[in-house]
Amino acid sequence: MATKRTPHRRKWTRATVVAAIRSRHQQGLSMTCVWRDDRSLYTAAARHFGTWTGALAALGIRRPSKVTWTKQRVMEAIQARQRRGLSLTHVFQQDSKLYDAGKRRFGSWQRALEACGIEAKSRRRWTKARIVDELRTAYRSAGSDLRTRDRALANAVWKYFGGLEKARHAAGIERPPLKWSRRRVVEAIQDRHVRGRSIKHADWKNDRSLACAATRYFGSWYDAVRAAGLAHAVEQSEPRPKWNKEKVIHAIQARHKAGLPLTGVRNRDASLFDAAVTHFGCWGKALVAAGLKPARRRSWNPHRVLAEIRARRRQGLPIRNVCTCDAGLALAARRYFGTWQAALDAAGVTDGKGQ
Repeated sequence: MATKRTPHRRKWTRATVVAAIRSRHQQGLSMTCVWRDDRSLYTAAARHFGTWTGALAALGIRRPSKVTWTKQRVMEAIQARQRRGLSLTHVFQQDSKLYDAGKRRFGSWQRALEACGIEAKSRRRWTKARIVDELRTAYRSAGSDLRTRDRALANAVWKYFGGLEKARHAAGIERPPLKWSRRRVVEAIQDRHVRGRSIKHADWKNDRSLACAATRYFGSWYDAVRAAGLAHAVEQSEPRPKWNKEKVIHAIQARHKAGLPLTGVRNRDASLFDAAVTHFGCWGKALVAAGLKPARRRSWNPHRVLAEIRARRRQGLPIRNVCTCDAGLALAARRYFGTWQAALDAAGVTDGKGQ
């Protein structure tokens, strides 16, 4: 049985970035949600032109101004898409603002289409048997990138099976093998740490693939964790203290006086964090009880991620192993750019290797 070749990663130059942007523009695709639709293009544009807006300006393409959507404007936009032969069923991916406006003005996207005299496709009625059949067809035709190709099927998989792994098992589809490397092992360990999952021991039960790869490439789990810059997280800790409200408050105030961060404590001092949640309900309330103001949760987007990275560079702060000192930034960088290195490239910070 012939195996499918993995598509090559696109190599971006200024010329190919320009061509891709012009192609999107000519097809009438959104020029504001590219970071979600085509992250590779967005990152390359930021790398070659400084920012996505800078790339648009270099091509003479005006960034769309804020649109005030009315029923008439929604209908005109839908009819324009129809004339250009664009999809009217995956608008939530290609033009989320139009899709949201259609739902807001007409109650649903189907009603917006009906108002334009367009017959909406009937909604698929899902059963486990139908999901299994469509899942097999999807994997035969285009591989495993399910959520970007058929969001309705992906949502049905989660609703009826609780996850893609169980649905694949029911459909008799083997899980594609992961291709590990030293860098991928390091990123996977850092990702576990950022998400608050324990890295003190290899998880042979739930993540055997990572545990095996760590041992294969680094000799042991501890050496892999050390290569990820997180050796401090697996060192032997002192006996777990017996906490009460007073001790929690005292420990928080001590951290504050010592200049230690009061964010990301779950990863740095899990014992204190757990005790704070147990005695106060959440970490924020524990800070208030200690007479401190909780930090506002940062709202992330691609532009803010790049700005924070550049700010760290200007301030002389480290740009490697950021997950140990700013887990929020590390997680946001991976969410929007795939890897920390890709975020560094997009920010024009090229001398940091790995996270």
